Amino acid sequence: MDNYDLQVDIAKGIFLAYDQPELIQKYCLETDAQYIYLTYLNTPCRINRETGSVEEIPVVGMLAAEPEALHKKAQQLASMLTAAGIEVEITATEGRVGGGSVPNHSLPSYAVAFTGEVNALEETLRLGVTPIIGRIHDGKYLLDVRTLFECDFPTIVEAVKEAGL
Repeated sequence: MDNYDLQVDIAKGIFLAYDQPELIQKYCLETDAQYIYLTYLNTPCRINRETGSVEEIPVVGMLAAEPEALHKKAQQLASMLTAAGIEVEITATEGRVGGGSVPNHSLPSYAVAFTGEVNALEETLRLGVTPIIGRIHDGKYLLDVRTLFECDFPTIVEAVKEAGL
């Protein structure tokens, strides 16, 4: 175990020894049954109340991602798919933030685009063991990389290969 991991384990132990209800009340922290939510160095995080593990909140990073970084991410996924013999292209796209408080707000992004039997590909990937959710636009099946984790790219490549379309 390196020094960093040792320090993380020590910090978890210290956190778990605290009276959590007292901390929550004293610092007016947001909570639910599983997590305590706070912002650390301008990064929204959550602390698991049972393990002491600190996690960044993924959607915040997705919303804040810059187009240049998304283009590189799309290039990485496209390269992996191409190496597996799957034809794709990278296309600029816009993603919707959501329907709640900002229903008409969109963010520029990049997607890996598939052509061919896109309806069958969409259904096969959506109904797979690990569902992969994309969208069909202008006759292409799009996977917007803003909503994908790089660690999931190998799973995506395997699912597309298995779809065989």
